[in-house]
Amino acid sequence: MLLAIRERLTGWIAYVIVILISIPFALWGMQQYFGGGEDTVAASVNGEEISMRAFDREYARQRQAILNNFGGNMPAGLLERMDLKGQVLEQMIEKTLLAQVAREQGLRVSDAELAQVIRSFEAFSQDGQFDSEVYQAQLRSQGMTSADFENRMRRALVIQQLQAGVRQTGFAVPRTIDYIQRLVDQQREVAYIRLAKENAAGEVEISEADARAYFEDNADAFRAPERVKLAYLELSAEKLAETVPVSEDTVERLYAEYQERIRQQEVREASHILLKLPEDAGEAEVEAARERARELRARIQAGEAFAKVAREVSDDPGSAQRGGRLGVVERGQMVEAFEKALYALEPGEISEPVRTRFGLHLIRAEDVRAKEPEPLAEVREKLVAEYRLKEAENMFFDQAEQLATITYEQPDSLLPAAEAMGLEIQHSDWVSRESGEGIAADARVRKAAFSDEVLEQRLNSEMLELGANRVVVIRVEEHEPAAPREFEEVREQATRQLREQRIRERLVQTAETVTERWASGAVPEKLAGEVGGQYVAPVTLERGAGDRPPALVNAAFAMGRSTEGESAFTSVRLGNGDRAVLRLVSVADGDPARMSEADREQLAQRLASQNGGDEYAAVLRALKAAADIERSADLD
Repeated sequence: MLLAIRERLTGWIAYVIVILISIPFALWGMQQYFGGGEDTVAASVNGEEISMRAFDREYARQRQAILNNFGGNMPAGLLERMDLKGQVLEQMIEKTLLAQVAREQGLRVSDAELAQVIRSFEAFSQDGQFDSEVYQAQLRSQGMTSADFENRMRRALVIQQLQAGVRQTGFAVPRTIDYIQRLVDQQREVAYIRLAKENAAGEVEISEADARAYFEDNADAFRAPERVKLAYLELSAEKLAETVPVSEDTVERLYAEYQERIRQQEVREASHILLKLPEDAGEAEVEAARERARELRARIQAGEAFAKVAREVSDDPGSAQRGGRLGVVERGQMVEAFEKALYALEPGEISEPVRTRFGLHLIRAEDVRAKEPEPLAEVREKLVAEYRLKEAENMFFDQAEQLATITYEQPDSLLPAAEAMGLEIQHSDWVSRESGEGIAADARVRKAAFSDEVLEQRLNSEMLELGANRVVVIRVEEHEPAAPREFEEVREQATRQLREQRIRERLVQTAETVTERWASGAVPEKLAGEVGGQYVAPVTLERGAGDRPPALVNAAFAMGRSTEGESAFTSVRLGNGDRAVLRLVSVADGDPARMSEADREQLAQRLASQNGGDEYAAVLRALKAAADIERSADLD
C-alpha cells in the first residue's frame, strides 16, 4: 500500500507549508537548562531509540509555544489536563515510525528541493534574499551545524511527503455532500414548556436534620483537604534584569543602533482609488470592476489628475474628499495585498488593480522616505529595558543551571543556593492538591509539593519551569494531613449543596409529569399554568440559533423524529438551571439543490480533507499496532 502512496506523490509544495510553520519553533524553542551525564531513553521504536534529552527539548519547545499563545499567562493545570508530555512522546514515536516507513519505501528529497525550502525561510534572509552567512550564524547560535539542520529538514520533508500522500487520497461522493447539506440546513419546529428553577426553589425546604444526614452520607466530600506550606527560591529573567547595570556609554550605543535601525525603515505617502466589491463577489462582477479600474488607470496615465478621478469615483468617502490621499503608510498598517503593492512602487507610479476584502484599489506612491527616529528622551526607557532583559536572558540559563546543581547536590535545604546566588527564600500560604495562590496556582508546583520526594522525604524539588525564563525550586515547610470536619464547620455548604440537589430533582420530577400529561393530550398552555411554567408556542430552530438557549437548541436537534401518531418529547436542563420539556412538531431537511457550485465545491474539499485525515489516522494506527514500541514509565 505504501508503495502505491509513493507513486501517487506529485510534489513537495503541499508539505512545505507545514514545514514553514513548524521550523521557527525547531530553531528557536527553549533549550535545556543543563545537560551532561548519561542520556536515558524516553521510548524505543522497532529498536530505534528516542533519547530523553530529545524528548525534553521537544516538550520544552511545545510548552513554550503554548505559553506564547496565552501571552505568557498559562491557565493553571492546563498542561496536565492536556497530558502534554504524553502527546509529545506519541508525536515523536509517530515521526520515528513514519521516518522508518519512508526509508523502507525509498522516499527521498533531492538536494535541489531541500535547498529551495531552506532558501525560502525569512530567518535566513538579508534584505529579502537568502544569505549563507546569516544561515550559518543562525545555526551556530543554536549549537547546530548545517549538516545537522539539513539532515533534520530532509527527514521532516520526507515524513511530510508520506503524510501528504495518504491525506491527499481523501475524496467525497455527491450523495454524502447532499446528505450533509440536508442536515446542515435542517430546520426543526418545537414547542416547549419552561420550568423555572426559582419556582422549584420556593418549594424546597432543608431542615437541619436533612443537612446533617446529607453531611453524614457524604462525609468524605467535606473533609479538610491535605495541605502544605512551601519555601521556595524563584529565578526569573525579569528579576535579573533589575540588577543589570547600564552606563551612559551603553545608552549612547543603544540609541545609535536604534537610529540606524529606524532610518533603514521606509515610510511611504500613498493615495488610492477604491472600487467596492463584496467579498463573495462572483467572477463576472470582479472582472467588470477590474476592467473599470484599468480604464481609470489609463485615464490617469493619459494625463488626468489622480486626485480629480479619486474625488469623482472612489468608494472610500474619507480619502476621496482629499483626492485619494491616505497620508503616511508604515508597514503593518494596511492589509497584506495593499501593502505589498504599495511598497513595490516607485514615487509617482500607479499600481495595477489590487484586490482586498474591501474591493479593488488603484494605488499611487506619492513619496518614499526614511522613517525618523524619536528623540532619546522618548525611547531611553524602552531601550534600557530591552537591553537589561536581553542581558538577563543571557545570564538566566547559567544561573538556572547553578540553581539546579546546588539544590540537587544539597537537597536538604534551600539556604546554600540562596546564599551562593543572592536569592531570597520566599514562603507560600497553605496549598492543597487542588488549589493554591502565587506560584502554587501552577498545577506543576502542587504536583511536586505532594510528591513522595518533596513531601515524605522532605527533599528539594527539581527545578520547575513556570513560564518564559522563570523557574522555582520548592520544599515543604509545614504539612497538615486531610482531616474530618464537624458538621458545624460546613453547615452552610452542606445545606446549599443539598438544596441544589433537591431543586434539580424536583424539576426532573415535574418535567416527567409534564411530559406524560402532554403526550396524553393535555392542552400545553393550561398544563404550563398548572405547574407554574411558561409555554412557548411552536418556533422554528436552525442549528446554532443564537436567540434560544444553546442547550435547548442542541436537545431539539438531538431528538429522534416523531413516529406516525406519536410525538417525540424530551427534557433538558438549561444553562441557568431552569428545565425545559420539548415537543418536536416537525422536521424540514435542507435542500441540496439550493447550494451554489462554489459552496458545493468548498464542502467537497472539506470532506475530502477530513476523509484524508481519517485515512491517515487509520494508517498510523495500523503501523503503530504492528510496531515494537517501548515507552519509558517515567517522563516527569
